[in-house]
Amino acid sequence: MKRSDVIIKYLKPGKVYRREDFRKWSNSLDRHLVELVKGKILKKLSRGVYYCIASKSAAKASPADGELVTTFLKEHKYQRYLLITPELYKTAGLRLPVRIHADRTVYNTKRHGERDIGGVLYHFVMKPFFPLEEDVDKAYLLVDAADRITKVKNRREVEKTVEQEVLKIIDRRPLNKAIQLYAGPTARNLFIRIFKAEKVAAENEKQRLKAG
Repeated sequence: MKRSDVIIKYLKPGKVYRREDFRKWSNSLDRHLVELVKGKILKKLSRGVYYCIASKSAAKASPADGELVTTFLKEHKYQRYLLITPELYKTAGLRLPVRIHADRTVYNTKRHGERDIGGVLYHFVMKPFFPLEEDVDKAYLLVDAADRITKVKNRREVEKTVEQEVLKIIDRRPLNKAIQLYAGPTARNLFIRIFKAEKVAAENEKQRLKAG
């Protein structure tokens, strides 16, 4: 039995592996990885990152974003990253045309820059603070969108959309907390302008009613 065949017994279909994960099973790592890729057991996603194909019929399939990013960042234990996608905005009811060079942005504490992994472009952004995935809400995403406006061409459109969404919010406490915890200078300045304009509009309306 070839050593690469022995390695197959340890692999889990649908799982993403880093190159170093195979060292405990192989004494000729590069040769065995080539054999497994040629045999369509593994799919090379990026330098040092491999996907165990679930079946021959699923050879073109790709792993879930979470599995891929977790393995790439070596965060299996703590998962200290936050994956932001357009779908996340849509789920929160936000239709914001906001991107930072890629559809998938990963806030983390280890890597910075763009990386093509399995034909998908990820933009890794190092940040000291970001919420856990389960704590992401509409308030945080508004702050996130506000912080990105310098990276998009349609800046005024995004600012207007953020402003409209903010003015819809009755209970501002979650938004104020998100601003305090996560907003950078760009977002803080935008929210200051929005709140100031709202206050001025309210005062003008008050004066109008008095005059009437």
